[in-house]
Amino acid sequence: MLSLLGESPGVLTETLWGLAESHPGHFPDEISILTTRKGKEVFESSLADKILPGLMQRIREEFALDVPRPVCVLHVFHGRDALQELDDLRNREDVEIAGDAMLRWVRAHVFEENTRLLASVSGGPLSFSASHKIPVRFHRRSRSAVPPPLRRRGPDRESTLSRP
Repeated sequence: MLSLLGESPGVLTETLWGLAESHPGHFPDEISILTTRKGKEVFESSLADKILPGLMQRIREEFALDVPRPVCVLHVFHGRDALQELDDLRNREDVEIAGDAMLRWVRAHVFEENTRLLASVSGGPLSFSASHKIPVRFHRRSRSAVPPPLRRRGPDRESTLSRP
């Protein structure tokens, strides 16, 4: 799965919860996370060792899914000089750098055999988060998927956790 991560871990956790709830056949075994330096800090300080393990346990219990914790691979956006990680996407040049990085990632993975590509469009500024659907659709293939937007948000919502 390709996911963009900013400063909110909810972007990723809501996507995983929504996939388990609405599209369990699309649950990823690997997540490539494209992010900034700030997103990397969020991932390393809370998501990787605190939030994600608990979320996976709740998904297994709530949906009776036998899914392993996805392997997460971080890819941090770098400036044009390729030496410094981008703190945030603050201007048009930063967004272009991020868009180019997304396209490179999709090109590198789209033709891998036995691979289904998923793209998460939760969170972030609408114009940026929706923009990463474009390279996936451009390189569309039968095993790729951009699931429809998830209607429910996260494991903390009563509507998501209500049981019959």
